[in-house]
Amino acid sequence: LQRYQYTAAQFSSPASCAIDWKKFVRTCQPKTNEMKTFLKNSARLVGDSNPISIPSDQSKPSTLRAWVASIKDSDELVPMRLRQYCSHNKCEMFSNKTIPKLLGQACTQDQKLMREICSEKDHLYGISYVPELYALVVRSNALKVFENEDIAASCLQRFILSGKRFENPSMQLRIIYSYFFSENKKSKKFVERGRLFPMGALREFNKKGLTNIFKAKKDKKPEVSKNAADKPTKLEPIEFKRIKLKKFEKKKKRVVRDAPRVTSKKKEKPPKRSSFYKASSFRLDYGLVDVDVDMGKFKFDFVFTMEQKKKYAPMVKKMSSISILRKMKQEDKMGSRKAPLPLKFLKFMIDEELHQNLFNINQVIGNTFFVKNDIDEGVERLELVEIRNDVTTQYQWQIIILESER
Repeated sequence: LQRYQYTAAQFSSPASCAIDWKKFVRTCQPKTNEMKTFLKNSARLVGDSNPISIPSDQSKPSTLRAWVASIKDSDELVPMRLRQYCSHNKCEMFSNKTIPKLLGQACTQDQKLMREICSEKDHLYGISYVPELYALVVRSNALKVFENEDIAASCLQRFILSGKRFENPSMQLRIIYSYFFSENKKSKKFVERGRLFPMGALREFNKKGLTNIFKAKKDKKPEVSKNAADKPTKLEPIEFKRIKLKKFEKKKKRVVRDAPRVTSKKKEKPPKRSSFYKASSFRLDYGLVDVDVDMGKFKFDFVFTMEQKKKYAPMVKKMSSISILRKMKQEDKMGSRKAPLPLKFLKFMIDEELHQNLFNINQVIGNTFFVKNDIDEGVERLELVEIRNDVTTQYQWQIIILESER
């Protein structure tokens, strides 16, 4: 919302997304004590926000025209959000005149969502339709309350999957979280948090009895006696006496030989493995004919950034067309041990719900083929897999690892 406000001010139309944050917080209707405390603390922070100031070069007509012209291809948050809004609503052409109006409409829509969230009426649950959110949360300080990181990640996955059927999707969150995930990935930050994160973190202090953290104590003024008889009396002068000290004898320095240092080797954490790798290892360990990959967990094992999606989408669609697949099968033996399919290639189509492209693979290459696990590092073994989408899988894509020796 602050990005909208900044852009609206650039176009000399701050009223199109004018928000009084103190009043906005008061419109929330929280139900739980935790949300009430969070909003109480947040009101102090949002009230201290600085006014938006726009550099003169950012509001020049030439700069604004260039900004409008770049909306169709821009990877910035506001242009992406405007494109998404216009894909669901009949919008006019992007111009210096229409941008403030569109910003106002998107701003109103997002304010409504934010008000539902702070009133605990959002039905967002784990936002399973945005896998980038899992990657953001699992790397943030929010899970530090758990002693074991793996248990925390598993609990988060279970919460996301169990709440999926109760969700009321808000599609603007797909753009917002995808953008922040890509930005943090690009800048290699490992802690993702916003300005309001510290307010939520105070929950731990509240649990331990520290309430009203921002309430400053008022110093009590000393009471002045009005009784004339209570005048200060003169104090007797202090006498200073000399004290004789014993002569100080310097101690002889002891020569201490340095003991050999014992350097303790830090235990290296084993690399985190994907659900595909775990299913493969499980099949090998127990000599099973086939094993289903946990597709719920596999969804979060590797999350594609916006740059990767933009880069891979046209290439994947082209490479999974029937004509190209037939050519690669005839010339390169695609799907065999000599030319296995990359696992990321397969996962991208499943994540992006490219159903026709996946059916093309089944039709041309066959239901079973070899894949190369390029998600887990250091894995050389090729896996024979089957991808299935029918009544037995409840019409969801399922990867099955098969015994390749048969």
